[in-house]
Amino acid sequence: MFVNPESTVRAFDIRPGMTVADIGSGAGFFTFPIARAVGRNGKVLAVDVRREMLDLIRGRSRSQGLHNIQLVWTDLETLRALPVADASVDAALLANVLFQLERKDGVFAEIHRILKPGGMLFVIDWSAIALIGGSAAERALGPPASARVNKQELEKLASAHGFLFTKEFSAGEQHYGMAFRRET
Repeated sequence: MFVNPESTVRAFDIRPGMTVADIGSGAGFFTFPIARAVGRNGKVLAVDVRREMLDLIRGRSRSQGLHNIQLVWTDLETLRALPVADASVDAALLANVLFQLERKDGVFAEIHRILKPGGMLFVIDWSAIALIGGSAAERALGPPASARVNKQELEKLASAHGFLFTKEFSAGEQHYGMAFRRET
C-alpha cells in the first residue's frame, strides 16, 4: 500500500491550533489532512518551489472550504529564504523530498530555524527497496537507489542539525517514516 495521508497524519499527534509547515508540499497530498487536523484556529504553511503546485493547492483549498492554508513559495535549499519567523512553527513535514535535494544541510538548518524548541519534524521518504508486481514484470518505484536517503543517513543528518530521533511511524510499504524533536 502506498502512503495513506490521513492515517499517516494521525501518527503526527497534531492538535487543533498548531502551525505546521508542509515543506515541499507538492500538490498538497499531506497539506489537506494536516489542515483538517489543525482546525480553523491552526495554520498549515504549504511550502514549495513550484508555483504551479501551490496554485493547485489554492484551488483545492477554496473548493474544500479550507481557509487555514497559507501558500509559501521559496527555494527550500537557501538558508533564510523561507519567509517564516524564527521559532514560530510547532511541527514540520518533509515528505518525499530528500532524494531531490542537492543541499540537504540547508533544508535541515532552515527547518531547525523555523521550528519552536521542542517542535517536531516528521520525515517520510522512499524505503531502500520499493518494488511493484510479483513476477518478471516487477519494477522499481520512486527515485533511483543512489538518490535515496536511508534511515541511518537521515538520523545522522537530523542529529547534525539539532534534532533528536523520537520514533518511527508507518508510512506505507514503499516508504519509511521517522519523527525528530528540535532540541533547544
